[in-house]
Amino acid sequence: MPSMNHLIWSRALSQSRNWLNHALELQLRRPVWVVLACLGSLVASAAIASRLDLKTEYSALLSDERPSVREAKRVAKQLSAASKVFVVLEGTNTTALRVLADKLAQKIARDPALNAVRAESGVHEARKFLQPRALLFLDRAKLDELLSIVQARVDRAVGAAIGSNLEDEPDEAEDKKLDLTQMPRFIQDELLRHPDGYYQSPDGHAVVVVVHSALRPGQLDPSRQFLDGVKQIVAVESSYTTQNNIRVGYAGDIVTSLSEYGAVRDDLLHVGAAGIALVLLAVYLYFRRISVLVMLGTTIALGCAWTFAFARLSFHHLNVASGFLFSVIAGNGINFAIIFLGRLFEERTSGTSFRQAVETTRRATATTTLLVAIAAAGAYLSLQITEFRGLKDFALIGAGGMLLCWAATYALLPSLVMLFRVHLDDVASSIAGRAATRRGLRYEAPFVWVLKRFPTVVVVLSALLVLGSLVAIARQIGRDPMEYDMKQLFNQVGQSQEQQRLSRVAREVIGVASESSMAIICDRREQAPELAKLLFERRRLANESDKPFEAVHILDDFVAQEQASKIPLAMKLVERLRAANEKGYLPREQFDKFAEFLPDGPLTPYGMDDLPSEVAGPFTTTDGIRGRVAYIEPNNRASEDDVRYLMRWAASFRKTTLASGEVILGSGRVVLFADMVETVLQDIPRTSLLSLVMTTLAVVTASRSPKSVLLILMSLFTGVVWLLGLFAYFKLKLNFFNFIALPITFGIGVDYAVNYVRRYREVNDPTLALARSGGPVILCSLTTILGYLALVTSANRAVHSLGLLAVLGEISCLVSAVLVLPAVLVTIRERRSGRGATQVERLDTDLQQRTAE
Repeated sequence: MPSMNHLIWSRALSQSRNWLNHALELQLRRPVWVVLACLGSLVASAAIASRLDLKTEYSALLSDERPSVREAKRVAKQLSAASKVFVVLEGTNTTALRVLADKLAQKIARDPALNAVRAESGVHEARKFLQPRALLFLDRAKLDELLSIVQARVDRAVGAAIGSNLEDEPDEAEDKKLDLTQMPRFIQDELLRHPDGYYQSPDGHAVVVVVHSALRPGQLDPSRQFLDGVKQIVAVESSYTTQNNIRVGYAGDIVTSLSEYGAVRDDLLHVGAAGIALVLLAVYLYFRRISVLVMLGTTIALGCAWTFAFARLSFHHLNVASGFLFSVIAGNGINFAIIFLGRLFEERTSGTSFRQAVETTRRATATTTLLVAIAAAGAYLSLQITEFRGLKDFALIGAGGMLLCWAATYALLPSLVMLFRVHLDDVASSIAGRAATRRGLRYEAPFVWVLKRFPTVVVVLSALLVLGSLVAIARQIGRDPMEYDMKQLFNQVGQSQEQQRLSRVAREVIGVASESSMAIICDRREQAPELAKLLFERRRLANESDKPFEAVHILDDFVAQEQASKIPLAMKLVERLRAANEKGYLPREQFDKFAEFLPDGPLTPYGMDDLPSEVAGPFTTTDGIRGRVAYIEPNNRASEDDVRYLMRWAASFRKTTLASGEVILGSGRVVLFADMVETVLQDIPRTSLLSLVMTTLAVVTASRSPKSVLLILMSLFTGVVWLLGLFAYFKLKLNFFNFIALPITFGIGVDYAVNYVRRYREVNDPTLALARSGGPVILCSLTTILGYLALVTSANRAVHSLGLLAVLGEISCLVSAVLVLPAVLVTIRERRSGRGATQVERLDTDLQQRTAE
């Protein structure tokens, strides 16, 4: 007695077949209606997909639940000035540059429409406030030393005047330096880096206006409007710039982010267009008919439109990873339609009526191609276990794309076939004629030729290549396969040489550290000094060659300590310096070192709230509280292009526990990128294994023959081992993006073996199976390869490397499926029955006779 589950399953299958038969009947009887309905769906889906946003920032690639992502968003919201525009003024007239810089800074800061946080041409307010208080930043021992030096020089001068000095009296102050070398470095940077107060290059030929904005990364439209507003204010001064021969340029993170967004968008369009063009070219060269090109192009357009409409409804945006899926999905998704048409033409050349040919094709290919779609979808879905949000989106869109392209093929293509049936018979005759006369472009012909003559050689060579690959893989085990050079992961896409030059000028004028430093926000401003102390202790304990950062800056640094005890010493020093200078007891050059730092009146104690906004602004949160922000500056002797250093830097401030048990988290692009690398290192083995398991389960579930399962998996294993061997032999590197080529290769690479084995089971001759199915199968692989090859044209090096690895995987799996697998079967058959004429040879003879007739 059959079980209840078996009866339910059988009934479900029967019901499904009935629905599919009714759908096919509608497609065959009312093809125009079906085509119009599908085209309407294409237009509607394309309209939905066109509203997809593109996010290029790092946080879009990681899960929103990741602590570093949450902290990065919190920091971005609480920083009063989260981004900048540098207005770079260049010319030979330094005075004119300064006048224009002051004028622009005032106009930009006061423009209500622009709503800039602040705009400044230099550190004027900071110098005005800090210079007269500079002596308070020296410790008491230094103040006492300076007092003694001045007094010694005065006494020596007086002694010399009255002749009381002994000739051999040592000048104890001779080796002393009367300067401010013990002043904290950040104070020196504020006061000494810009001696005239302007953000100006040493030669005076460049002055920079820094415009601070509250806009956060990813706010593209507001950023574009902000930059346009700045440019409009500058444009008002065009007559002044022309008159004084001043060149104006723009840099800063707002300019860079807009350029990168535009470049990534253009790169996506370029790669997508290149992929579609290459795929359609391969299709045309095989079928050689515009009608077939229109049919396949319309079918894949429908599948892609459905896919990205699904993406818009599910995620609302694409990221740098998922944005490049268009070319990949087009190259993979068109394979179902190619297999359908290939089988249809074969049925027509055998004399079957057109209607019967469509019905037979649907019945013969639907299950096999659905298996392939499920296996590919499973490979994509294996990426769901990663915490890498960019790949989660990539996985769902890719998996949905495979299934939706399959659905589009069987929803639209039968009706298109009925509309184009007159043209398709001509195509079928052309393909049959090319096969009979051995002329024209026949993708399978070289493989059939090798298979018929050297099957044993193919088996032996493939076995040797497998062994060689295993040796290369064994040697590679233990070596770190990750790419740690940032220059090999990203690029200067979107930044012209002029823009890069302007960025360098701005960094040299403003200071690299100010641009590269990461912000940490404490819950209370009382926590900042303890945080800085703990971070400095971490730096002290690190090896000299592995210092994770250079310095930590907090607003408390700008408030001199022990003011009550230092002020009397400082005022006494000021009094003695002035008196010594007036009486000529002190050399002029010695006094000049102090002149600009001497207060004009008495010094009084001050606190954090007394600091000018120019100083306190970067350390002030959006709620107006000063002192909660700390900045950690990178090691100026380490390269920020070295991922290992970035990970060490990120680890140094990612999490700090205060004495009270409170935890201060750090984030920013450094921590986000470190999380991306760590996630990839964890996910490479997990996703690859899961993809392999899911692909194997799909093959086992759908294939009723253990022999078929064994053949398919043997082919897949061979292709994957070759891919890993190539990876090891050429010492290729994995990165946070290209590693997905490994799990995807399992699901997509099994496609070719599945289709070949299905045909082999039908004809029971390995060479005949290749002759009949090889052309469409190889064309399927070629379209997929070309879809990936388009990624190689990307300006993004991570995407480029993904395309390269995926192409290698496709080629390996294709050669294994259409050459090694048939060669194994031929060798086994020949050993069992002896060499003799194969069915493909008899088929060739028959085709030639029919062509001659």
